[in-house]
Amino acid sequence: MKVKLLSAAAMGLVLLGSDPLFASPAKQGCTEAQISVLLDVQDSYNEDRPITSGSLGYYLLDWKSNHLGNAVEAYHRDHLGKAMQDNLYRLQYLLYTVALDRFLSLRVPGYRYHTHFGGAIYVFLRGVSSELGEEYGFYRDLPQEALIRELQELLIETETGEDDT
Repeated sequence: MKVKLLSAAAMGLVLLGSDPLFASPAKQGCTEAQISVLLDVQDSYNEDRPITSGSLGYYLLDWKSNHLGNAVEAYHRDHLGKAMQDNLYRLQYLLYTVALDRFLSLRVPGYRYHTHFGGAIYVFLRGVSSELGEEYGFYRDLPQEALIRELQELLIETETGEDDT
């Protein structure tokens, strides 16, 4: 899989079109990361049924040890969006999703994003508590398939040099 030469402006336009939160000031520098965990939650499921949050399929899982505050309320799901945006974790899981979607489409017979991909789950370890449940310490998102396709067109080049979408 070849990656296309990319301009920050082109990437910014795609991201801003998907969510106004990407309009926040840009950060300078490079990032290096690896997909921490890929969960394959299996069971018999209807291939034509789109995955919904908490159902079966492939999930990206990453854990973070960020200190967001001394009170557990700082780790409530309503507050995690800011940490995701401030640390560019949303951009991170969008890039992971593009790569994973491409990988699964090449390796899993019959793979389709809307029926097989369950989304990204980020676990903020300092906020996880069995007593409080998933409302604290867990951020979940399932990026729209249209956004993933648009990012693929921007990022991935096929062997022939033509887009493979």
